[in-house]
Amino acid sequence: MVGNTGWLDEIKDEADKLFKMKEGAQADLKALHDYLNEQPTSTPWFFNTITVLLRALRREYHYLNIGYTKDGRLLAWACRNLLEIHLFTEYSLRSEAHARAFTDDQIVDALDIFSAFKTWIMSGDPNGTTPILDTTLVEMKQAKAQLGVTRTRYLRTEDIASELKRHDEYKHFNKVTSKLIHPTAYSLLSVQIDSEQLMLKPYLYRTGTWYFTSAFKLIKNHVEKFGTAPPPSS
Repeated sequence: MVGNTGWLDEIKDEADKLFKMKEGAQADLKALHDYLNEQPTSTPWFFNTITVLLRALRREYHYLNIGYTKDGRLLAWACRNLLEIHLFTEYSLRSEAHARAFTDDQIVDALDIFSAFKTWIMSGDPNGTTPILDTTLVEMKQAKAQLGVTRTRYLRTEDIASELKRHDEYKHFNKVTSKLIHPTAYSLLSVQIDSEQLMLKPYLYRTGTWYFTSAFKLIKNHVEKFGTAPPPSS
């Protein structure tokens, strides 16, 4: 038997209130996104970064709300994604150098993915050939050189969290959500996992909502100060 659950009821009430406000939050984000699309910009690469982050926030917040009412695993998945997007947003808005590093990761990530894909294919068929994939990799390496990107390793989310002094937050929260999302002994063998996660649901929803609103405010405050230009060098 669980003892006094008044504290849980308070968190549940708070989560329910936040859930009722979801339409307003989504409308505010859409309004900012639409406003940005009407503005001229001399730095399209940064404009693309902040608008992509806004769309990612909107998508994961949508899943967060579905998860809160229907699926604990989806809730945990969306909440963790919102944490990571929040980290990317805070990092990118720290300085132009940070924003460019995050943007450069497009090509670094792509090379990492397709190189791993080729290795995986060849491990199953050592004598096989991958001409289309090989051409794609060559083109990506050429694009990387043209962009002046010299890094060979992508920015790990954990490293970004450490630079932002948020390593413990990321490490422990990532463990909680990973245990609920991935096929672990707990998530596979707990027959009534959704009911067992009931205590976690209001926490996850409240936390995910905070990541959503906080990241949105970071972008909104930046736009109010600098428009679609990148943050000034410190």
